[in-house]
Amino acid sequence: MNASGTFPVRGFSGGRGQSFRWFTVCFVALAALTAMTFILARGQVLRVVCEVPGASVVVDQAHGMNVSRPPESTALPEPVVFDRVPLGTRRVTVSHLEYFDLEGSVFVTPFATATAEIRLTEKPVPLVVLASAPTNVSIDGLAVGRTEKGQLKTEVRRGQHHVSLRASGYYDVDMDLVCSLYSPPVVRADMRPTPEQARLIEIANVAFAQYLSAATTLYQNEQYQAALRQLNSALELRPDSPDGLRLKSRLEEALTIPR
Repeated sequence: MNASGTFPVRGFSGGRGQSFRWFTVCFVALAALTAMTFILARGQVLRVVCEVPGASVVVDQAHGMNVSRPPESTALPEPVVFDRVPLGTRRVTVSHLEYFDLEGSVFVTPFATATAEIRLTEKPVPLVVLASAPTNVSIDGLAVGRTEKGQLKTEVRRGQHHVSLRASGYYDVDMDLVCSLYSPPVVRADMRPTPEQARLIEIANVAFAQYLSAATTLYQNEQYQAALRQLNSALELRPDSPDGLRLKSRLEEALTIPR
């Protein structure tokens, strides 16, 4: 007890001003601690920005935290906003039927809204070209290949494309088509020969029929080597002939049997 009859208080000996300052410090510290506790318990806001309308956004899918979809009709989609997101590193997965899925991490901090900007990569659209003659195929002015056994498989971006088909001795074919993953396109082209090509095709068909007939007769007479020579000449004209290929299989089998 001092001369004034009061007990000194440790840490507050500076009078009322010092006591008020200590009280203020304690109050602010307590308020900050309370706010931090509230933020940690409540979580924070996470914004996911994606330029693809209708994309599905999932945060922490393994834990099933939340799922949200922006409106399908939005031309420029609004950010997908998640509230009460736990602090720390979160896994964000964005998916869409026409794009490859993308997964990444975003760090959610206590005092700022976290933002994840996502850019998805389009899936290619499969395109099949079927042509009645060996044909060179170009898409949007770029050569993509040549049909083999009547077809060519390739991939394009979704949207509208111009397809050009070119074959020596045949009239050109050009067409426009719209490609979508929901209905992958198939181009069917019956290549129309020019008059000169039509004449050559007729001559080749006659020669093929003669070679095949001769090979069949020789096979029936068990003259297999001679039959095989005639058949090879026929297949040079029409390599994919089902009748010619069947006869070749029988000939090869007959030639392998010991006599």
